[in-house]
Amino acid sequence: MLLIMRRSLFISTASKLLIPLLVLCVYVGMTTAIDHYFINRYPDGDQALVADMTRWFSAFTVKEPYFFGQAYLFPLGSYLAVPLVWLGVDPFISNEIVTAVCLFGPFFLVGTILYLRRNSLLALLCYAAPLLLPSTLLITGLEPRGLVEPIGIAAALIGLVGFGLIRSRWALILVFAVIGFCFGSVPTGIVLLPFAVGALIISERLRKAVLPAIAFIGGLAAAQAFTLYYKLHPALVVFPRNESVTFSWGQLTSNLNNPVIHQATMRILLVLLVPAVVVGILCLLGFVKVRFTTPRERIIALVVSVVSVLALLAVLGSTKLTDSMDTIYFTPDRLLIGFVFFPLGYFFWFQRTARPWNARLRSPLTVVATVLFLALSVVGGYQVSATAQTAEARVAAFRPVPVVEKSALEATCKTLQGLQETGHYLFLAEARSDLIAYGCHALYGVDVAQQNYDRRSWVVGLWQKDGFKQQTVQAQELSEIGLEEIPFLPPN
Repeated sequence: MLLIMRRSLFISTASKLLIPLLVLCVYVGMTTAIDHYFINRYPDGDQALVADMTRWFSAFTVKEPYFFGQAYLFPLGSYLAVPLVWLGVDPFISNEIVTAVCLFGPFFLVGTILYLRRNSLLALLCYAAPLLLPSTLLITGLEPRGLVEPIGIAAALIGLVGFGLIRSRWALILVFAVIGFCFGSVPTGIVLLPFAVGALIISERLRKAVLPAIAFIGGLAAAQAFTLYYKLHPALVVFPRNESVTFSWGQLTSNLNNPVIHQATMRILLVLLVPAVVVGILCLLGFVKVRFTTPRERIIALVVSVVSVLALLAVLGSTKLTDSMDTIYFTPDRLLIGFVFFPLGYFFWFQRTARPWNARLRSPLTVVATVLFLALSVVGGYQVSATAQTAEARVAAFRPVPVVEKSALEATCKTLQGLQETGHYLFLAEARSDLIAYGCHALYGVDVAQQNYDRRSWVVGLWQKDGFKQQTVQAQELSEIGLEEIPFLPPN
């Protein structure tokens, strides 16, 4: 009898978790396809730098608080990838896993909460939201550059607060301190501030929201406090930041007239509008009943909506957007990635005000919705895979920071590893290759320095110091030992 009860309980639990597990498999499959066809196949210098930072951090060595050589952008993703490196995972792949979890994780978390709270239709819509992303935006979101991880963590925490799952006063204070730190790590994440404020006001009375608000400001300040380190050591700033991050209506018009930025804006608007339109259709059909029961809720909804629109305009009218190119590596999408998580705000808001609707697993509507989700997954996967597979031509034409296949990089690094003498730096003269300089140390611990440009401040000028041991490797010598497939930049 006990065995039958346990079996029944197992079957019941498995049936409840069937759809979330199915969604998880779709996310893993999508990530694997993108990594296989593009991200892990054609890493660029920035991805090599992120992997190199993880390699240093895994050895308990923190050379600089921010991204090497620049006084901004806290590398939270590189720190989170350290345990995977300890387990023997390639630093490149470790960062790709962390980025994928931070991109898909908030949607999976919120969708699963909705599903377990008997809002199956909203749950499927939430699960499908990242699959509705245009392929270029999805690929950009999965590239490990330190831009997605803090925003994804903040979005997940905001969702937990919005669903009322964090009730302890001190836990709420801690959560908002972490959210503030995430926003301070990547300033573009501040576009989610309206939802953070809305979630806090909904979950707590205004009087009790003071301490979490103070904690948020403290976390924000803590992430930005590392800039003082660079103020005291200005020579460490190898890659100076473009300080002209200002807004103007003229700049907004100019950006929208820029074809590259215009296309990125259309992709973001698609991300914002499609889930809202679908939820609106569900409301008209009676599957979801949205009701603002109090004037307070109406005011919160209005304020969040207005501030969200202003945040979008502020980003689109920023001069920073002009620091973009028509490439898969430096598309304006990377600066707009915070808006990808906007639909999560719709779901936790509508869940609070909507009539719960539980679709049984065998009901016709659930079957139809699941089939549509799977069809969307197949179409989205095909579209993304096709986009990634055609990236080779764009990579070949991309010359500001040359990239090659990772297999060629690995072969190069193994060859250099054989050339390196113990205690010596290999010194790239008359050439520049960010992939070799950062990637070889990330993959095999090979110390490579560049004369013309190196973001690692402790390496800059190293060869000029007394007692520094170096082995000079000329670009011509690299060609002679069969490394001509690695493209080099000319000296600066």
